[in-house]
Amino acid sequence: MSQSSSESQNSKDVQLGSPQNEVSLDEELAAAEAKVVELRRLKALQTQNSKISTEKTLEFGLLNNCAKNGDEVNAKLAQTTLKNIKKNGLEGALEQMAKDCFKHPETGRPLTYGEMRMYYG
Repeated sequence: MSQSSSESQNSKDVQLGSPQNEVSLDEELAAAEAKVVELRRLKALQTQNSKISTEKTLEFGLLNNCAKNGDEVNAKLAQTTLKNIKKNGLEGALEQMAKDCFKHPETGRPLTYGEMRMYYG
């Protein structure tokens, strides 16, 4: 190898190890790490949303089944709850259903826990 070729190689080595390249590599590494963190966050969110969708689908399916196939009292409660989903969303409708379970289905008077179980199972 000639001296000028050797000097040229040393010049490249200096450029690769220069502080400017180290900063650039650090910035690229930080950007890549940030992307990994963001991808993990999005994956966790996707998993969480999938769980929520499944739970809502399951609850909605159970209410539909009860509305069609339940005894008179349970079917009426399920039908009312399904109507409330459109107005108040699933969470609001389920909260109202829990309150309605403790009301007499015909008179609306408050029920004890035992009476509620007698009507709604």
